[in-house]
Amino acid sequence: MECPHCRRENSGDSRYCASCGTPLPGEQPDGGTLTFFPPPDAFATGALFAGRYQIIEEIGQGGMGKVYKAFDTKVQEKIALKIIRPEIARDRTAVERFRNELKLARQITHPHVCRVFDLGEDAGTHFLTMEFVPGENLAQMIRMTGPLALETAMGYARQIVEGLTAAHHLGVIHRDLKPHNILIDESGTAKIMDFGIARTLIGGEAPSEGRRVGTPDYMSPEQAAGKSVDGRTDIYALGLILYEMVTGKRPFAAETPRGASPRAAGLRSPAALDPRVPADLGGLIVKCLAENPAERFQTASELGEALTTGLKAIAPATGRARRTGVRPIALIRKAAPWILLLLLGAALFIKWPAAKGRIEDPPLGSEAENRLAVLPLLDRSTGGEREVFGDSLTSGIRSRLEAADIIKMISKMSCDQVRNTKEGLRAVGRKLQARHILHGSFAVEGDRLSIFMYLGDAVNDIDTWNDSYDEPLAGLFDIENRIAADIARRLKVRLIPQRLEGAQKRDPNNIKTLKSYLEGERAQADFRLSRQDKDYARAVQAYNQATRLDPRYALPFVGLGNLEEAVYVRTEGSESQKALARMRGWFQKATDLDPDLAESAVGLGWAYLYENNDAEAARFMRQGLARDPENAEVNYDVGAFLRTIGLFELSVQHFQKAAVLDRLNPLPTYMAANSLWILGRIDESQAALSAITSFEGDKLRYHQYQAHIFIMRRDWDAAERSLAAAEKAVPADNDAALLSVRRQRAWFAAARGQKETALALLKDEPQPIRYEVTNAYCLLGDKAAALRLMEMGYRTGFAAIKDYMYGYEYLVWNSILKALEGEPRYQELLRKARADYDRWTKLCAGL
Repeated sequence: MECPHCRRENSGDSRYCASCGTPLPGEQPDGGTLTFFPPPDAFATGALFAGRYQIIEEIGQGGMGKVYKAFDTKVQEKIALKIIRPEIARDRTAVERFRNELKLARQITHPHVCRVFDLGEDAGTHFLTMEFVPGENLAQMIRMTGPLALETAMGYARQIVEGLTAAHHLGVIHRDLKPHNILIDESGTAKIMDFGIARTLIGGEAPSEGRRVGTPDYMSPEQAAGKSVDGRTDIYALGLILYEMVTGKRPFAAETPRGASPRAAGLRSPAALDPRVPADLGGLIVKCLAENPAERFQTASELGEALTTGLKAIAPATGRARRTGVRPIALIRKAAPWILLLLLGAALFIKWPAAKGRIEDPPLGSEAENRLAVLPLLDRSTGGEREVFGDSLTSGIRSRLEAADIIKMISKMSCDQVRNTKEGLRAVGRKLQARHILHGSFAVEGDRLSIFMYLGDAVNDIDTWNDSYDEPLAGLFDIENRIAADIARRLKVRLIPQRLEGAQKRDPNNIKTLKSYLEGERAQADFRLSRQDKDYARAVQAYNQATRLDPRYALPFVGLGNLEEAVYVRTEGSESQKALARMRGWFQKATDLDPDLAESAVGLGWAYLYENNDAEAARFMRQGLARDPENAEVNYDVGAFLRTIGLFELSVQHFQKAAVLDRLNPLPTYMAANSLWILGRIDESQAALSAITSFEGDKLRYHQYQAHIFIMRRDWDAAERSLAAAEKAVPADNDAALLSVRRQRAWFAAARGQKETALALLKDEPQPIRYEVTNAYCLLGDKAAALRLMEMGYRTGFAAIKDYMYGYEYLVWNSILKALEGEPRYQELLRKARADYDRWTKLCAGL
């Protein structure tokens, strides 16, 4: 059942919201928990309230009212401004009680208690001013990470106890202690909020009118029964909080206001729930949760002593549980799986030093100082995954930050590779070679979007800044703008207006359009893997829906162009040509809508290449690179284009740059290694492959490339091992991959002089123009067969396998072909290839 106030989903038998205590729809008992509803929001950003407090943004709301981050123009600092709901303010008794309690609360000046400054009134609106604590509350942290590390949980509990001890000594109890009102600031310090509904300890005053004040999930049994309470009720609440910190779960289901004791639900020791929790700590928590207050710790200081002993048993007491690591991320991205199959989670070195075994990530170099990685935001929404939405939100923030004048962005693909890492900031920074790590989480609840952002320093392994953003979901793109502006100010860089406008121009007109586009992207990913018509139809339908909702939105047309390219390269004849025509049309439409979009220019370059319009192909590739020269995907595409037309030397430069910008995507390095092999630079090719520290996602490619190198080096044992590993890695139903390894076997046999074996393997070869086949015939001494197939490959290679075969650089540098140098047919082929090479070199000037 959804709470009408905070939109949290509650169990069907709950009568009160487990988060805010609001009565849920349905029959309610008499004398329920004291809850209120907020007035309409009249505090716009920038407005000056009470002639002194400039509103920055709304940061939360609760039973008493809304809370805003504001700037106190008198003392020149940020404060938290709580606007008390009118229905409460109309109760003079309540206001007077708040005023009396404030006198006590203001005396609490402990570092683990959020200070309350004043109770004021302006034009009939009552408000409280409090210390502003940048950070996140403990409930959000547990929700994002699950169970906390034991030493972290114990550290927070110790700090909370210290704050409670200070308050209890002054005669103030909290009554509504829960994870939601415990803030953890950017340095890891815990601060207790909201002593505003506390009662004085003097006389053990009970709530008036038979009502209970507090949140049902965190009420002590005596509080739930409406009895008098004392400091031990806070100890009970802290036991619930500590239980939740170490297990990630609440010990009891939500209670009805006058329901049975929580013991009726059965209390399991946290040590029984999670064996990592020491028995002593489990016993301490169970003691806090005793139904009878006399059986609990009797004072906060007594509990503090027990926690100190327990803390020493787990880890050295720090007094402060500083958060320095990137939060674990539970959801693995499902978008674009055909790309992720190629991503191996490797750290790449562009100098490619030769190495054996796993290569350690290099230390952060000076070039990392101005590099920023934007990690995928964690989805902490209730009621289902919004992972694709989160990817879009992350990309929107990244695209705006790409407008910065100094900072260079680490690519999306590489950042995605550390999506669910549990490593700290320093380790992530070393993997990505970026000092600055932007990470955080988001939640979509109803029509609201809330975001927590953290900026980490990988050198010092600590978050140096954080902030929260809470706006209507319709304001998604404005939030992205604000976050980018805040990060730019923090990094002291300028967002270049023209670049920023370009990024903003690519926003769709509304969230529905964005959703349709993202559905198209996911369907296209499925189609590239499945090759099934149903997935193609899903993608077309979603993209078309996006274009109907916003005809000026260019990205769906790019998606359609990419989709048709996938059809073109996998089909033949008229079907292939129809797909090619659609491909060029969609990319042209995207370019017409957004002339500065690099992806559409590169797409047109490929379309014109497939149509044999070489001049236009080179022109659009040049345009794409000029529009976004620091884009890893654009550099990879340009490198692939140059490799396809036979300009291998130039292709290596772009593959290397793509590998720098997209450090954890091994595909640019694989392609560079392939180009280097063709250029005869065998040692460099080997060093490139050696820099790939893990190849679990693409074992076949890795072992085949290694076999290429070992055959050229005549290292037969190593070549045999690589070919055996490649054969083992061939998917069961992939005939094309099996044929590819078989060709390598034929080449290997020919190199070793095993003629009969080689010829048997070459028999009935469906693609005899491949390099491995002609190498084999050269090594077997059959020059006529080698030349015939090379000439065929030169004429038909592009039509057959979308690759220009037997280009000039290949012919010159392949040492196996030296046996053909005296043949007139070879010299004629070399002459033609040189003419093509000179023509393409001229066309591609500037790439």
